[in-house]
Amino acid sequence: MKQLRKHSVALIVRDNEGRVLAVQRPVEDELGAVWGFPAASKEKKDETWEHVARRVASEKLGVSIELGKCLGEDVDNRGDYFLTLRDYEATIASGEVVVPQTSSLAKGTQYTKHMWVDDLSIFIPAAKNHSVCTRIFLDSENIDWKNS
Repeated sequence: MKQLRKHSVALIVRDNEGRVLAVQRPVEDELGAVWGFPAASKEKKDETWEHVARRVASEKLGVSIELGKCLGEDVDNRGDYFLTLRDYEATIASGEVVVPQTSSLAKGTQYTKHMWVDDLSIFIPAAKNHSVCTRIFLDSENIDWKNS
């Protein structure tokens, strides 16, 4: 039996003060109510990582972005499928973050809250709860989330 594969992108959005955008997932989500990063999966096999990143910004946050470098990639076995996820740095080019999105562009998981944080420990509960994007980010920041 062939194992399904999903490819997703998470955005690490920083503001002019260096703070990071945190979004809270809905309570009923598999990662219920933890703080993490806006993310989405490829909708088509030929969709580029960069296109998914820009789609995340518009569909989940209501903004357009300047896309930065890829911070890392990891693969996670989710039982029914393998998830390959990349974290990308980004800054807001235009617009203001609004969650949840209510426009016709809104798709997938809509976040319940957002805030700008400089205390990155807010992402540790998500990392410990198998959030791939928070693990990649915390590792890139050299934060020992496994022993916290």
